[in-house]
Amino acid sequence: MQEVLEVVEAILARPNDELTQQWNEFQNSDAAWSTLLDVIQSPSASQPVRLFACTTFRHKCTDGSLLALQPEALHELYQRLVACIGMDAIGKAEARSLCIAVGAVLAREPQLLEAALEGQGVFNDLPTNLAFDALASVPEMIQPSSFTTQQEHQRRIHASVNRVLSLTTQALEQGLSTTDGVAVCRTITAWCSGDVAASVTPQTTATLLPCLWPVLLADTPEAVVAAADAFTALLENVRISEHEECVQFLAARVCDAAEPAAQHVQALYASAYEHGIGGDDGDSAYTALLRFAAVWATSMALVLPRLLVQGNTDTVGAAVMTLCALLNHPLLPVAEVALVGFASLPELDGSADATVPLMREILNSICDRCCFIEDDGTRREWEEVAQDFNRVRRAARDAIADIALSLHDPIWPLAEELMSTRLSSDSPQRVEVALFLIEAVCSTVPAPQQSVSSQLGDTLAQVASLCFLQLAPDTRVELARLRLLNALIPHVVSNPNLIQPAFALCIERAQLPELAQEAGRVMAAVMAKLRRNLTGVDISSLASALVSAAVHTDAEEVIEAATRLLVAHVTSTGAYADALSSLTSGLLDRLSTILTAPDLNVIALCTSLDLLGIHVRFCDAMRTSEETHPVAVVLEQLSSQADQIVAFVPRGDDYPVPGEALCRLTMKAIKANPLVCVMQGAAVFHIVTESMKHHTKASMDVLCALVEVSSMLPDEQQQQLHSLIKNTIAIFSEQFPEDPAVACALLNLCFRSLVFQPTLVLSTRDESATFFQFALRALQADDVNTMCIAVQIFMFTLRQLNTLEQVREWLQHSGMQLVETVLDQVVARHDADLCRRLGAILAALVAIEADVVQSLPTVLAQALERQGMGARLQEAEEPLAPLLDPAKAGAVTADDVTQALLAIAAICNRR
Repeated sequence: MQEVLEVVEAILARPNDELTQQWNEFQNSDAAWSTLLDVIQSPSASQPVRLFACTTFRHKCTDGSLLALQPEALHELYQRLVACIGMDAIGKAEARSLCIAVGAVLAREPQLLEAALEGQGVFNDLPTNLAFDALASVPEMIQPSSFTTQQEHQRRIHASVNRVLSLTTQALEQGLSTTDGVAVCRTITAWCSGDVAASVTPQTTATLLPCLWPVLLADTPEAVVAAADAFTALLENVRISEHEECVQFLAARVCDAAEPAAQHVQALYASAYEHGIGGDDGDSAYTALLRFAAVWATSMALVLPRLLVQGNTDTVGAAVMTLCALLNHPLLPVAEVALVGFASLPELDGSADATVPLMREILNSICDRCCFIEDDGTRREWEEVAQDFNRVRRAARDAIADIALSLHDPIWPLAEELMSTRLSSDSPQRVEVALFLIEAVCSTVPAPQQSVSSQLGDTLAQVASLCFLQLAPDTRVELARLRLLNALIPHVVSNPNLIQPAFALCIERAQLPELAQEAGRVMAAVMAKLRRNLTGVDISSLASALVSAAVHTDAEEVIEAATRLLVAHVTSTGAYADALSSLTSGLLDRLSTILTAPDLNVIALCTSLDLLGIHVRFCDAMRTSEETHPVAVVLEQLSSQADQIVAFVPRGDDYPVPGEALCRLTMKAIKANPLVCVMQGAAVFHIVTESMKHHTKASMDVLCALVEVSSMLPDEQQQQLHSLIKNTIAIFSEQFPEDPAVACALLNLCFRSLVFQPTLVLSTRDESATFFQFALRALQADDVNTMCIAVQIFMFTLRQLNTLEQVREWLQHSGMQLVETVLDQVVARHDADLCRRLGAILAALVAIEADVVQSLPTVLAQALERQGMGARLQEAEEPLAPLLDPAKAGAVTADDVTQALLAIAAICNRR
């Protein structure tokens, strides 16, 4: 034992791998059982050493080691554990570990568990709280894999559930101290969680609930939290909703006992207020209050459907009033959990007369609660309180949307009543909340082309018309008004009398930066629904408003709407060129502002570049090549800022990459108007050159777009493009890209170059050799996508043999390398689809040079040897026999080659 003490002290003082390995070996030995207990009982052991030994013993009991012990050894172990727990030197942490160990022994030894279930054994040997702590750990013992194989062991624990809960019921009936009560509640939580909860009977639950309820109303926060956890386990795992007696009990408590519960809430709140959040006592009371509120609201949600089915409207009304009171509690998190109770309200009968006043009360209560951020008395930071308030608003919105989906048409008179009465209020907050919540109701309405009754259509039109009233002047009110109008767009567009007022409202609001984005979204949505048929609309005012909105928004649809409108009128009438120029300048100015800020915002930078990309993309209808073309203006400025943009490297993989956003924008510009990009060739090439320094893949995508329009480039820029591609291939031919995405992008560039401008990669013999060596290396890659593009390259070049003299020269010198690579991949990968692709290459080679067939047996033998499959040579050569048949000379087809390669791959794939 002394040696073990010294090792533990050394580990605690300065742990190292050698000591850890030594300790692990000891922990797994049989001697550890008694030695660890000797250390725990040793008077000379310090508290840290004793705690370390207790923790180690707990792990040994729960890792499956107990399975190796006989019943006699388990009984002896139990007695020693009990003796250790009773020592004066054992603190709470040590006792917790030892109680878990006792629980593991109880779970393993039937006699000891049976004694505990009889209220003896561990209950005679330990204090009540520790005995229940030990019992609480028993269900955990069926979780490790070393125990789950023991079906008898599992059945014994499952069969014990109701007897354990009966013990907890008896203990609660007797009245317990806080410490004992908490331990009992923990036991209930443990035995009503996981798989064992399925064995709890309705009778057990019905007996337990009345005894557990008083603990939920205890004075000490610790007891309330433990009881709330036990209640939550019962509510979530024991299917109380299927037990009529349990439901009736809860219905009586949550409705008839509302007043004591309300007093309890206030008492817990007063305690949290007195001690303040952040202190131990304040935090405990605060946690207890939230847990109690959650149990209350969840219980309410459980029983309300039953009460509704029974038609007990008075009781339902009382329950709803209780929920409303909980909703109006000063603590915002309590209000948030109270909204859980409203989840059951979709069960309400919308046609029942009693429902209308009930729903009116609910809507008004929710509206009132969402109006103000109050000082909740807990002395928390204002930002934290604001976050809670926003969560309450979101929960309220979801609750009202659920109610609207359930009630359908009956919700609308209430919504219209709520809106018409509150919109006339002098309080901006009350107006804003009404708009905010009615928007939630409107979001549940189907589009006009779906089933909307004429009465509902009239009501929606009335709601929409209320959006145009003169309201309390406030930014939040205006934002809510615009969002509600956006939710009603399908119904606004279907009513011609509302279109002009909608545009007029948005045109006016778009002049204010804080409202521009929402106003722009509404205008863009209306234009999209009208399919840009703007007959009767003041285009000049609309264009001005959209430009104002676009330069203040991150909404892509607004940029698109503004660009489309202006480009259409510039192209057809020549008007609005200045407005389009203002839009382009505004977007570029925002980009410059971001780049010159003291702290560069990478997300804002990438967003700004992407929005510019949308702008230039929808300038594709403008075929003019003037220097004032938006694409030309954008490229010219980006060229001057490219080095700054691409040099910024994000701090993590989750961040967007500005250089990649710049490349995306440049690609869109090239595709939108190639002629303008050719005119701005110097700017484009500068952007690509800068991007190549940090963003190889993205810059190669831009080069691909340039290759497609390369025939339009002047000789100087064609030479510059040729130089960029040649240098890139040369670099990666020496060291193939490790990143498959980069490899694919480069190969795609090579392939497009072959298709559009072969001289870009095959201008000289040396360049051709470098190019084909790179393509050959790609054909040997592990990545399938890379290989497939390489196959495309070789197939294209082999078909162009008569027009590309460089291809014939390379084949004469290095064609056999291509044959070797094909067979190496067939043998190594034995993939059917890949074999078909490679077969096409080999067939093309055979068609060009028939003697290639004669070399196949030798090349195949070498490939098999490289893969360690030399023993399969004789079998693998058989599929080649038809190709070597003299009668087939000069008549070998692509199908013949493919079938041979597939057969070879199948042979290599056999185990």
